[in-house]
Amino acid sequence: MPEIKSVWVQTAAPRLPEFPGAVEQGFYFVTDGLLTMCTENGKPIGKPYRLQEGDKPHRIAGRLRLQAWQQERGNSDFNRPLRYRPLGIV
Repeated sequence: MPEIKSVWVQTAAPRLPEFPGAVEQGFYFVTDGLLTMCTENGKPIGKPYRLQEGDKPHRIAGRLRLQAWQQERGNSDFNRPLRYRPLGIV
């Protein structure tokens, strides 16, 4: 069984003090030059990615996780929180 590694990707930038940001976790393993995204238990998800010379597996896994997250939510920001500047009422 290959070693399962985790990767975290930022999905929303922090806007302190009220919103600390958001992240998503992904899991992956590498065997024979193939990076495979998987569940926490090691069940493969999607197609493996063939690593090229010089590729950093952790960075590639982060990119793949972010792409999967964007597809999961449909690339829509419809339900995003709306942030308004404070009204300087005089």
